[in-house]
Amino acid sequence: MDSSAAPTTGVSPVKPDIARMIRRYVQLRDRKEELVKLHKEQLKPYNALMDELGNKLLDHMQKTGVNSMSSKLGSVYQLTKLSATLRDGSVFRQWVVDNNEYGLVDWRANAPAVFEWIKENGGQTPPGLNVSTFTTVGVRRPNEKE
Repeated sequence: MDSSAAPTTGVSPVKPDIARMIRRYVQLRDRKEELVKLHKEQLKPYNALMDELGNKLLDHMQKTGVNSMSSKLGSVYQLTKLSATLRDGSVFRQWVVDNNEYGLVDWRANAPAVFEWIKENGGQTPPGLNVSTFTTVGVRRPNEKE
């Protein structure tokens, strides 16, 4: 007899209790959200003190005209972060195109638009792209909206 064949006892396999699994999933997600909020609250005084100390260190370095300082317990240095955000995306995009300044932008594929284009073009993928799909699960309460 083939040991890989399913038993023929006439008893159907036990079906999972979907409602209980959904309820448990929602409970776990809620608890996780509570813990994230709690953790964020617990970190506030630490972040505030670190910000205060960092500001004092930065102020001292700027007043003394140094970019870094060190001691036997560690070092501190000035770090400049750059930020460029869009005030009017369509104006900026048009300016980039008109002035051939493509080095000023990061181009990314818009996945929903790409998949719609693929659908409309017989399954052909635009050149230079890797496309993939994956399936996951979403769980919501009975009164929750997607």
